[in-house]
Amino acid sequence: MKQDLTKATRVRIPVEEAIQEAQNWRDFIGPQVSASSQPKIPKAVYISRDDIMALAKEFQNNENLVGTRAYFTLKYPWSEDIKNEIKFVLVPVAAEEGYPAGKDMLYIPDAKEYGGGPAESDLYDFTKPCPDYCDTQSAMYGEAIV
Repeated sequence: MKQDLTKATRVRIPVEEAIQEAQNWRDFIGPQVSASSQPKIPKAVYISRDDIMALAKEFQNNENLVGTRAYFTLKYPWSEDIKNEIKFVLVPVAAEEGYPAGKDMLYIPDAKEYGGGPAESDLYDFTKPCPDYCDTQSAMYGEAIV
């Protein structure tokens, strides 16, 4: 079934519902890791306004792009002995035949025009992980997992 990828996905929800859903995530993920690793559990990521505007500009310049996917990433293989960063990598998504949920645009299709090579990435890693870049007093951030 082909999906309407251009349809807005924005849904406003009540603050209380958002807080509960954030808590549901923490309640789900907490038992999946050891107690010493729980402070490393991702609660949120921060994306600057400049980065959002740059991504929006790319979308304005390419009508084939219909959205973006955010993939969770981990900088290094998991180990409790090293500081690691959990981030989102944002991947532009294009409407393309044969891809009902859209195609991840991993490479810039015409990178040679920019002076880039065939492996020029179209991926964005500009998120900053919490708690370093988060409002730790926010109800969305929640209490520490115990």
